[in-house]
Amino acid sequence: MADDLRPCRLARPCPERLHGLQPGPRRADQAHAREVRSGLNDTPIGTWMLIAVWSAALIGIALKLIVPQHFGRLALLLYLGIGWSGVLIFQSLASVLPANTMMLLVAGGITYSAGIVFHHWERLNFHNVIWHCFVVAGASIHLWALLDYMVLQRL
Repeated sequence: MADDLRPCRLARPCPERLHGLQPGPRRADQAHAREVRSGLNDTPIGTWMLIAVWSAALIGIALKLIVPQHFGRLALLLYLGIGWSGVLIFQSLASVLPANTMMLLVAGGITYSAGIVFHHWERLNFHNVIWHCFVVAGASIHLWALLDYMVLQRL
């Protein structure tokens, strides 16, 4: 019972508390989630990535709020850096995730990144709509990767 009340670390979900399950790798999905969590959060690279990603996000948010008409390209580079920061832990992820899931994650990232061309092509009619279509497509591919790993692989 005391284990259920332990505090969660920042950016480390506690699935046993969310789903009312007992702590410990009693189910395969919990075991895999623990492997990924420990590989990303309990190592120095995971801690540094957490700090870097949140710092870049906060800097980008501050730039957009404080001086929205300036630093648009810098904010965009920060957001791209956040999105592609997973490359730094590619080997750790590849050792835990199936190849199909990894390919979907990369495909989603490429889709997101390709949309930036249209985001900056301001002379093109409906460039913002086209960019948002790329964003929705990238998010859908990432959702499919998550669904594939968490649900379909276990059927």
